[in-house]
Amino acid sequence: MCDLEVKVWTPSNPPPPEVLSELDVLGEESGVSQKLKSPITSSSLFLSPRALSESQTLYTLHSPTSLLGYAKTGLKNLYLYDPSSPKSSLKPYPSTLSLLDIYTPHQRLGYGKLLMDAIYSSNPTKRIAYDRPSSMLPGFLSKNYGMENGGKQNNGYMVFRDFFQE
Repeated sequence: MCDLEVKVWTPSNPPPPEVLSELDVLGEESGVSQKLKSPITSSSLFLSPRALSESQTLYTLHSPTSLLGYAKTGLKNLYLYDPSSPKSSLKPYPSTLSLLDIYTPHQRLGYGKLLMDAIYSSNPTKRIAYDRPSSMLPGFLSKNYGMENGGKQNNGYMVFRDFFQE
């Protein structure tokens, strides 16, 4: 895996056209694998004004010859329920770092971990919300990062206990 590289992009500093083209292919595959009506990651979505306003960041994993996967984060204004709070009500969490999408077509090769390591190293906060996680993400986070007991919120986001302790 020493020939692999994670690169970080923003809408104001986008990847080159050949990477955007590969991103479109992987975004389509991701949408199909998640049984979505349309992809949630594509070059046009990443270069849109909405992506810029959400401070989206795209992490791409490259081999010397191709794009192997990606992860996309952004800042979202969320209302979340803190189960440890004495008052059982929703609270606002503005500009919350959120994992919006992650995909690699090759499972169990460490590609997802490389992408998540890049996200965690550039965002040293425990306050990350995971947008509509797949059924595999909680197990992946538990195995690789010791994250247990993720709670699904009414808005589709999943957060872990550490989220509320910052």
